[in-house]
Amino acid sequence: MRHKKTISVLAGLFIVLAGSVSSSADFVDEQQGRVNPPDLTPGWVGAHVDDLNSMIQPSLIKANTMPEISQDLGFFCQNISDEPCQKPGNIMRYNEYLPLCDSKYGKLDTDCIESVIAIDKSGKEIIGTFKNYMPETTKAVSIGNPAVGMPSGWNPSLWNFPGISHQGGNDFLLSASVLSYRASVGNPSENAQLFVSMFPVSEVSSSQTHEAAHPVPYSDGSLKIAQYRVNSDICPLWLGDHQCAVAWPFPGDYRYKVVVKTSGPISGWLHGRLNNPNIKTEKNGNGLKFTIEGSPTKVPIFSIWKKFDSLDPSFQAFLKTLNGPQKGIVYNDPNRQIFDRAGIAPYEKLVVEHDLDRGDQLNFDEFAKWLSVSDNKAIATKSAWSFYSNQVVHGSDGNPGSEKIATCSDQFAGVSGVVATNATLYLSTPPVFNSASGTLDYQVSSPHLDRNGQPNIGTYDLLIKSDVARCLYGYTSAPVQASVSIISADGTSQIATSVLSEKDGWLHLYVAGFGYSAPTLRVKLEQQMSQSQVVSKTIAKKITCIKG
Repeated sequence: MRHKKTISVLAGLFIVLAGSVSSSADFVDEQQGRVNPPDLTPGWVGAHVDDLNSMIQPSLIKANTMPEISQDLGFFCQNISDEPCQKPGNIMRYNEYLPLCDSKYGKLDTDCIESVIAIDKSGKEIIGTFKNYMPETTKAVSIGNPAVGMPSGWNPSLWNFPGISHQGGNDFLLSASVLSYRASVGNPSENAQLFVSMFPVSEVSSSQTHEAAHPVPYSDGSLKIAQYRVNSDICPLWLGDHQCAVAWPFPGDYRYKVVVKTSGPISGWLHGRLNNPNIKTEKNGNGLKFTIEGSPTKVPIFSIWKKFDSLDPSFQAFLKTLNGPQKGIVYNDPNRQIFDRAGIAPYEKLVVEHDLDRGDQLNFDEFAKWLSVSDNKAIATKSAWSFYSNQVVHGSDGNPGSEKIATCSDQFAGVSGVVATNATLYLSTPPVFNSASGTLDYQVSSPHLDRNGQPNIGTYDLLIKSDVARCLYGYTSAPVQASVSIISADGTSQIATSVLSEKDGWLHLYVAGFGYSAPTLRVKLEQQMSQSQVVSKTIAKKITCIKG
């Protein structure tokens, strides 16, 4: 969906400058935050690619007209029944962190976290124990309505696994939220998405609070952007009330499983940061019960700053044609005196950084341009365990070829596929079905090297419902087999390991061992012939017809 050209401040949130937490002597990749601009003189433009800091706002609901909400200009609703969230024609944006299903604070049967489990290398399950919410709360901080498929919002939660520790202690922070960037007030579950992430963490005291709002007057003063401090220099991951969570590497040889329930539909595709994932979805009233399991993966992080006037004219022209809204930070214009976030950004007057984490074609194209003017190295490599859902969209969505996948997906309830990769940036939509080659084409991109100068090696998992795959290709229920080709950005082919399996109604393709920067993975599924088909084909070859 394309709206007015604008650069928003991370969904209307206040983010302070955040550099690396650690010194070079004790550098912890997982604690790498934003890279500060070299200075605040106008003309700096940059890019930051790191979807792992997915907690960009607390639980909240806001509503407004479509033109205003697209620029994050919203009136806040403490309760979905508040007037702005009931006014006909308004659009809502919300993010609601799910609580534990059964705890000392009450018992829920939907819109909640049922269990969090670690699995050791022998397959033994270690049940996670709930510690507390962060910030601590005894009730929902944002009131939704499960009857219309919209949960109430709590806070992220801390968990422990008996016998498991990491470099920073034994706490694990879980953020599981249902959100929508565009839901009509009459249908709150419209375009709902599920975001789930887990981080090994330790707590650090802070003088700041995530409830510190800094409203900015806009237009006649009646509209304000409610801004929340959720990141800081000492806390690039998550800031609570006078406390923050600092991330650490995952301990080795463990898989993790999270089970969540939703009251509304979550359809489309899942994508994210898992290695060798398994997925199960079940009906839960009008919603779904998700069981997601996988190992953590390692993701290269990218950041760069350049003077706008130093860029090639074609790159400058590209930046001035970006459609919005664009996520990012304008460092030198907090009150929108220079740029009102509408129209073409005056880059020569700004210090602006783009967050390229949406996984759409526009972000992908911009990332390729930034890589071309960089040293092609990551600034850090973070261990990650996360997944996100996105909608399967009909029509033109910036990713040609997805229409057929959308059509096939509509025939089947729930999630139709999962893509998981360690690429810095990847297309979050389903892979494009290339009718000319009969392949599923998928784009991934990362810096070629890690921060130590070693090559980044790619991994890619594709899980697709067997019914959906067979719909795409017009196959029967007979088994399928896959061939994989990996085409580098320069057109050369790469060699990689690939494995295809089918289990419990899912096809699972795993590809590993390929190099970056921007290869295209081309997967061709072919149907294996049954024994009777082989015999029939053999007999047909032996028969020669004469005179008809």
